[in-house]
Amino acid sequence: MRKTLVLAAISCLALPAITWAAPAVQFFGRSVKPLLYFNSAVSSDYSAHWQKRQVYIFRDGTVLNVAMSEVYSADLPLGASVFSGKAAPDRMKALGAALAAARADQQTDCFYDPPDAPFDWYFGLTWFGAGERKNTFLVGQTPGPRCPPEVEALIDAIEAVIGSAYGTASTRLSLP
Repeated sequence: MRKTLVLAAISCLALPAITWAAPAVQFFGRSVKPLLYFNSAVSSDYSAHWQKRQVYIFRDGTVLNVAMSEVYSADLPLGASVFSGKAAPDRMKALGAALAAARADQQTDCFYDPPDAPFDWYFGLTWFGAGERKNTFLVGQTPGPRCPPEVEALIDAIEAVIGSAYGTASTRLSLP
């Protein structure tokens, strides 16, 4: 526990100012302050199958990822997985820089449709700042203002943190 608190304190000092205190959430029975909540849904076959994720990223580099595969015509998901791991410090530092560059505290919903994107998809992000500050925005294919390049870089940084944590996952649970 002491090691966790020390790592959390160090990571708070290492990240930019926008990543300071946030409201506590319950995480495996403990109150922990998140940095970012990320959810996504992706379909590559005209909405017949969906890959959905909900991810919490914490300041100490802990990542909790819950993923589920769904089929439009089925009542139950095809499969689900959960993992928890620690992201590499350099990935967390890059995420802090990407959050600052994208102005995650002020960003609003925006349109982004890269050439290699699946048919249907969206990313939802909630950034938690000092005290009760937070900002939620959606990145997707809904017409609206175009996302700045910094938001595109933020999504890449988030995916890098998730991938890094998967490699060190201490907890993995998967159902068919």
